[in-house]
Amino acid sequence: VALGLVMVQRSVWWATYDLDNCQGCASIVDWAEVKTRSVTAEEHAAFDRDGATVLPSRLPINILAQLDRTLDGVSDTLMTSLVTRFVMPQYARYEHMLHTRSELVRDFAVEGPFGAWAAQVLGAKQVRLYNAELIFHAGPHSPTCKREWHHDSQAAPFAPEVPAVVFTIYLTPIDGESDGPIFEAGSHTGGALRTGRLVEPRLRLGDVLVHRAGVNHTAAGRACFRWRSLQLRYVATDGGVPFSFGPSRLVGPIAWTLAHAETVAPHGLREGDELGG
Repeated sequence: VALGLVMVQRSVWWATYDLDNCQGCASIVDWAEVKTRSVTAEEHAAFDRDGATVLPSRLPINILAQLDRTLDGVSDTLMTSLVTRFVMPQYARYEHMLHTRSELVRDFAVEGPFGAWAAQVLGAKQVRLYNAELIFHAGPHSPTCKREWHHDSQAAPFAPEVPAVVFTIYLTPIDGESDGPIFEAGSHTGGALRTGRLVEPRLRLGDVLVHRAGVNHTAAGRACFRWRSLQLRYVATDGGVPFSFGPSRLVGPIAWTLAHAETVAPHGLREGDELGG
């Protein structure tokens, strides 16, 4: 067990963590024009009502092309080479905490507009980035294309009821017929607004999908195409949010919060420690 833990620590996150997060670094992307666009009232209303919406035409194609090349160049860890092979074979690649491994992903997550958009849709004064994930679907080579319903609060290092938001940047056009996620509208409210209505977003290159971490959705759409994406995840930290990870957060054999676990990630946080903004 001890040897296995050492291998995980050295091969997954500890080997590549940079917890200074490039403090003082200048942005390498010109975000000036992108930051002029905030979330509109209509987009905000759809987000509050359904738990998910599309922010259209937010990212220039040249920035997406740069991101695409960068993600292709990120080396795989055990998260991809073992977990996707034996636990989640529907994924071709699955990597956590890329903001600690890639200067460009850090720039997207920290210098880009997503933190401000997160604060806006959550109605928060401050937010904290808690993960940046590379998710590449295996497509027609996947042994399963099942629509597995879940919510991303299961994969967060804090209590499920804490407001959190996920931005997904796709590197291919997406809709429900070509493996885009399907959302159960209103399910983030704890059932109060559940109507059985499904939301199936369609995205062109440059659009950004935003959803609440607590909304029920599928990992795949109605087909089995190969998509590539980067997810940026933020939590509202107004009033203080305690770090929380424990056995109760296991889903089947998988610790979905494994990227944040005390014994795996070298962040020094213990159960109950406050997460800053």
